[in-house]
Amino acid sequence: MRKLLYSSILVLGVFLSSCTVHYVPLPYPVARGAAPDLKGNQAVCIVNISTASGEILLGTSATGYKYMGNLSTWTEKAMDLLKFELHSSGFFIRECGNDTKQIRLSITKAQIVAHIGAKCLLELHLETGDGYSQSYKVSNSYITYDRASDEAITKAVIAVLNDKRVTDYLKTADKK
Repeated sequence: MRKLLYSSILVLGVFLSSCTVHYVPLPYPVARGAAPDLKGNQAVCIVNISTASGEILLGTSATGYKYMGNLSTWTEKAMDLLKFELHSSGFFIRECGNDTKQIRLSITKAQIVAHIGAKCLLELHLETGDGYSQSYKVSNSYITYDRASDEAITKAVIAVLNDKRVTDYLKTADKK
């Protein structure tokens, strides 16, 4: 009986340690007051400049789960949230052209760290059409890896929206 119990625990441990989670984040909307109240009517295009291809290991949980993600897909999620926030502020989201402001984004790093719950460390790189370039490093902790990741992307977009150089660029009349 004891041998069966030990064997069962061993099999369960091997099974749990080999589980892989392929995660696509779902960022939360930006809370009112977390970013300045932007009002604009300029046309903006937002481009994914991620060079990542395929999934990477984001981290491993204390129980052995492996978290995998595609940084290009994560960038798309950040873009979707930024588009939503800008559109809600009166900006027109369009394909790139001579009459649009350009915002280029890439999530260059995402890491899930096991601690009391989970922590997501994330770096979002931004380039504007006028040559401004900035990287935003954020971290977010939560009891679950998914919410830690979702909210990390939201925090990165909030950092973009709070960057005065970006908001000044978006509000100017000239098209670059």
